[in-house]
Amino acid sequence: MATDILYPKYNNVNDPQDPDTYVLEEDDDTLYNLDDDADIESDDTNPDDEQESKSPKKRDSIAFFFFLKILSTPVEGWKKLRRRAFKNEEVAASCFYPLVALAAFSEVADLFYDNRSISDWAVYGLVTFLAFFFGYFTILLFCGFLLPKKSRYLFRKDNGMQFVMMALSSLAIFYTLSNVFPMIQEVIYLLPLWTIYIIYKGVRVMRVNQDVINMTTVILCILVLGVPILWGWAFHTIFLPHVFVN
Repeated sequence: MATDILYPKYNNVNDPQDPDTYVLEEDDDTLYNLDDDADIESDDTNPDDEQESKSPKKRDSIAFFFFLKILSTPVEGWKKLRRRAFKNEEVAASCFYPLVALAAFSEVADLFYDNRSISDWAVYGLVTFLAFFFGYFTILLFCGFLLPKKSRYLFRKDNGMQFVMMALSSLAIFYTLSNVFPMIQEVIYLLPLWTIYIIYKGVRVMRVNQDVINMTTVILCILVLGVPILWGWAFHTIFLPHVFVN
């Protein structure tokens, strides 16, 4: 009898002759059913979820095309980027870092135009990469206290950080072109004006408060254009002075 209490016979469940078995039926719903596990597993592996799990890889490759859209039609490009809601890591991995690395690698052109040594090319490439890399974080740092209070909070969010990455990526493209085509550098040096235009349009898409929109635009233009130059000068003249030695 005691064993029946400790280990009830489940084959008597719902036996009309034994009303106690109905208690087992009530508790049976709360028991873990292994069949449910199979249903959950099948739901987790449906095609829609598989596509969603693969979406980060697809989005990584698409972020660069959003950058091209910003270059060609800034207003539409900024709006699409904002609606798409990329993660910062996705934009950095598929757009910002590759373009900065390309700008650094483009220093190899000086091996043919200026007869630099391979060691000098490596140093210049490293300086270029570090100037953009540290420039990104420095700009965000300065935005935290140089921008007006009504707009600085935007650059603590993903949209603001991606805004800075996209603006710097445009400079990296123009820097690469100036290295690869030094014979038309005078024209290419005017291309950063397009970066200013991109920033001008982007600030308005970000819906910055109208009271500070012009001040925000001016400060961002100064930071995006000036900070990488300052970092480049610092690395060349202070940390890597030997690159100027012929």
